[in-house]
Parts: sequence; C-alpha cells; structure tokens
Amino acid sequence: MKKRGAVMVITLAVLAGLVAILAAAAASQRVAFRAGLNRIEERRAAITAEGACQYVIATLSTQSKIAFTPQDPWRTLGTAGEQRFTFGDQSFRIEVVDAAARINLNTITPAQMQQMNLTPQQVDSLQDWRQAGQTARTNGAKDSYYNSLPIPYNTALRPFHTVDELLLVQGFTAKDLFGTIADQAGTQGSTAGAVSTAPTTTSINGNQVPTPILYDMLTVDSVSQDVRAGGQAKVGINSAGASLLALVRLGIPVNLAAAIVQRRVSGRPITTMAGLLGLPGVTTRTAAILLNNLSVTGVARVTGRLDLNTVTADVLNTIPNMSTDVVQAIIQQQATGFTTLGQLATLPGMTVQNLIPLADVFSVNTQTFIVRIIAEAGSTQKAYEATINIEGTSPKVVRMTEAPAGAEARWGWSSDASQTMQIDTTSTSAT
Repeated sequence: MKKRGAVMVITLAVLAGLVAILAAAAASQRVAFRAGLNRIEERRAAITAEGACQYVIATLSTQSKIAFTPQDPWRTLGTAGEQRFTFGDQSFRIEVVDAAARINLNTITPAQMQQMNLTPQQVDSLQDWRQAGQTARTNGAKDSYYNSLPIPYNTALRPFHTVDELLLVQGFTAKDLFGTIADQAGTQGSTAGAVSTAPTTTSINGNQVPTPILYDMLTVDSVSQDVRAGGQAKVGINSAGASLLALVRLGIPVNLAAAIVQRRVSGRPITTMAGLLGLPGVTTRTAAILLNNLSVTGVARVTGRLDLNTVTADVLNTIPNMSTDVVQAIIQQQATGFTTLGQLATLPGMTVQNLIPLADVFSVNTQTFIVRIIAEAGSTQKAYEATINIEGTSPKVVRMTEAPAGAEARWGWSSDASQTMQIDTTSTSAT
C-alpha cells in the first residue's frame, strides 16, 4: 500500500511538472505571439503614417507653388488633429506646419542664439558641431571632448540632420530641448521625463514672454523660393543682367542703380540684402522695389529664411533688433497675408534703418512642411513627424521620424478627435 502511495505521489509530481512545463511553454508562446503581433502593428502604424503623408502631398499638389495664402488648404488640413481619417482598423490624425516658421539649426547665427538666451557654451558648441575642422571655439567642443566621454563619439562636422541631434552637443540637455524635467529626477512634485508645466518667462528684446519649448521652435529643413510675385527669377545684382538700364526699368532711381552697378564693376560686390538697403538714398519705397526684384545670390531657392506668413511671435522675438511694434505689425498682417517680401517695408512705422537687419531674414514662399501625425493600427498608436519638400512642382517626403514622448500634448492637440472621416481607399478621397 505504501509503495503504491509513493508511486502515486511520484506520478502526480511528474504530471504537475509536465503541466508546469506546458503552462510555461504556452505562456512563452503567448508572449512571443504578442510580441510578434506588436511588431506587425507597429509596422502597420508606420505604413499608416506614410499614407498620411501621401494624403498631405495630394493636397499640396493642387495649390500654387509661388503664392501661398492664409486660405491655402494645407493650413486647415486635419483641423489640428481634430479629424480622424479612418480606413479599416487603421486611422491617422494630422496637422501641417510650415517649417519656415521655425529657426533653422543650420543657419542660425550666434547673435540669434544669444538672443534666445543660450549659454556661451551652447552657442560655441552648436557652431563647432556643424562646422568642419577640429579647432574648437573658446567655449565649444570638438572630437577631443566627445571622445573623452564614457560613451565616446565624434563631432558631426556637417549640418544637423535632425533637431534632437542637438542632444549630442555639449551643453544641451533634454530639459533644454523638450522643456522636460528629465534631469531633475527627485525634485518635489516632479516626475522624470514629464513635460514641465511651470509658468516660466524669458526676457527677449527687453520683454518678459512665456518661455517657449526649444524643440518646437527649431527645424533642420526650411527652404523657400526667392522669386518675384509672378514666379519670375529675381535679378542677381552681381550678374551682368543687373545693368543700369535693367535696374532703372524696375523702378530703381538712376543714382541708386548706378551705385549698384559701380559696386559690381569695381570688384566690391554687395553680398547681403542688408548691404543693398544700406546704400545711400534708399527709402522705404525703393526698399520695397529692391526686396521684390533683386537677389544677392542669384538663386531661386534659399535655406533658413523665416516665412512672414507663418512665423510666430515667439520666433520673431528671437531676432536681434526686432522691436515689439514690428512683431505686432507682422502678426497682424498675417491675417491677410504677405504676397511679396517688399510688403515688409510698408508695415506701419517701418523705417529703412530698422528694415536693414531684417532684409536677409524673411521669405514669403515656403517650400518645406512638417507633418504631425498620430497613426493607429489595431491597438497600437504612434506619433510621427515627417518633412515634405516641394521640389519643382512635386512635393515629396524627405524624412519621417518617431516624435518624442508627449508630442500630442506639446502640439496642443485634444486627447481625441472630435470628427471622423472615412477614406475611400479606391479613390484616395475622404467621404
């Protein structure tokens, strides 16, 4: 009897072990299945985001490439994330932002960095990161610094490819870039990685303004057309086409036209629009003619200019010598729009003196757009930011990356869409 009991106990123990093994195997299979399903849904979400970009491209393809207005369809496309576009069990929410409303990391000047209250270390290190050579500025850093870090890497020595690449640069932290408290873990009432909601202000141009999030003010892609109102090429002032007769025909006074030609033929070419407006005899009227018709580069596409139609007050306040009155005048004019660069000279209170430092800063015909996307596939939701450039007449996606954590709140979107639109995938139109 005892032997049979012992055998029974052993048998039960073996069976229990087998059941445990099978249960563990089943659990492992469930985890593996769930992990595989998650990967599939993440890929489907990425494909959904790519589809959202194509939806935006279809809209951009239908409008003028030389005359952007406040009524352009891309401005309200997606209603700042309030519309959900669905097809099957996939959906996306979108918002289109003019990249030229932001400061380009690859063209920002030291003076503007200082105006943004960046430290001397940040100003020098940012320039060292994007500039070739191994000679660091006084407060900057090159390979000798970055190679000495616990996890070493090299200086890029080229233009920035992404905004969050700034986190690799000496002096910049997640708190600086995203407005987070990631580097203040343990502070009372804070959560590491959370977006700061403290009401902070910054002194810019002598004014106390709410501190903007640096990430949302920056871009690495911003291209604009530098052409005349009808799309014709501007006259390059350092080219043979800028003859005395040609300049006078544009409405430029003879004495000023002669001074422009003299600078070219004497081997002292004018290299900036600020230098052009600084010539003797320029009035606000002639300044408008110069801005509308002449170019110092002779090229139709320029990088890093701010779009007068979309630039925000936060960004305008970072421009050195930008008065409060001019900021307000630009924002007010945006209601009807800027169709020419020369309209800057006609703003109320504008003088040639305060126009000169602004002459090389602005444009009116953006060619680069940032698409904010929340893509959903099954139970997976992912946030993305994509960049679309108009090259010639064809918009195309040049970059798409996952957005940093908290993007939806930072964009100012509602937690959920208030409208739903079904996309007919057979005709790529919303119904």
